[in-house]
Amino acid sequence: MKNGIFISYAWGDDQEPNESREVIVDLIYDTLISLGMNIIRDKKDLGYKGNIRDFENRIGAGNYIVMVVSDKFLKSKHCMYEVLKINEHKNMYERIFPVVLSDARIYDKEDVLNIYINYWNKKTCALDEAIRQAPSLADIPSVHEELRTFVAIQRLLDDFTNMLSQMNTLLPEIHKETDFSALRKALSEQMEIDAAAAQKHDKELPQDNQHDKAMNAVQGSQTGNAHSPSFVVNNYGTGDVVQQGVKNVTNYFGTDPSGRK
Repeated sequence: MKNGIFISYAWGDDQEPNESREVIVDLIYDTLISLGMNIIRDKKDLGYKGNIRDFENRIGAGNYIVMVVSDKFLKSKHCMYEVLKINEHKNMYERIFPVVLSDARIYDKEDVLNIYINYWNKKTCALDEAIRQAPSLADIPSVHEELRTFVAIQRLLDDFTNMLSQMNTLLPEIHKETDFSALRKALSEQMEIDAAAAQKHDKELPQDNQHDKAMNAVQGSQTGNAHSPSFVVNNYGTGDVVQQGVKNVTNYFGTDPSGRK
C-alpha cells in the first residue's frame, strides 16, 4: 500500500543476552497501530507459504521503513537483502527510520571492518569455495545468486553503516521512554512532504492533459477529413517547401520557382 509502514528487523532468539529484539519491535508496532497507521510486518502479513523473497522486495520498494538495526540484523542475509533493495530504489535516507540497538557496532570503523565487513567477506569466500568444489556449476543458479548477494552486501556495508552512524537515531531507551515520539514525528513529517509533492504533481497533470487533448483534437479533425492529412506551411521569402504529411499547401512570400510574385 502507498502509505504502508514496513518494519525491517531480525527476529529474536534464545541466545540474546539482553532484552529481546522482539520486545522493542512489538512496542513500535503497537504504538504505531494505536495511531491508526498501516503497519506491515512479516509475522502479521506474510502468511503460511508466503514468498519471503517477494515480501523482502516489497520492503525494498516501500516509502516508509522502520528499521530496527541490531548485530544480528547486520549479519542476516534476509535483513541485508532488504537493505540492498531499499538502496536500489534510491532516496534511502528519506525512506528509512532507524532504531539502532546497543549491540549494533556501527559507530567505530574498526568494529565495522572487523565484525561486519570481515563477516561477509568470510561468508563470500566460503560460498565461493563451495561453488568451485561443486561437481557441476551449471546446476546451481540459486547458489550463484546468493554469492552475488553476499558480494553486494559487502560492498554496501561501509556506506550503509556510515549513514546510520551519522544519524541521530536516539537510544532505544529514549524511544521507549517517550513512546517513540521522535519516530512518530519523523514518519508524519515525511508523509506530509510526500503528500504535498504528490498533490503538486497532480495539479500539474491537468495542464499536460489539456495540451494532449488539444493536440488529439487537431489530429482527429485532420484524420477525419476525406482527404489525406495536409499542413499549411508559410515560408517567408525562402521558397522552401516543408514536407510534412502527404498533401502540402504552401504560401510563398517572395519569388517562387515559377517566377510568380
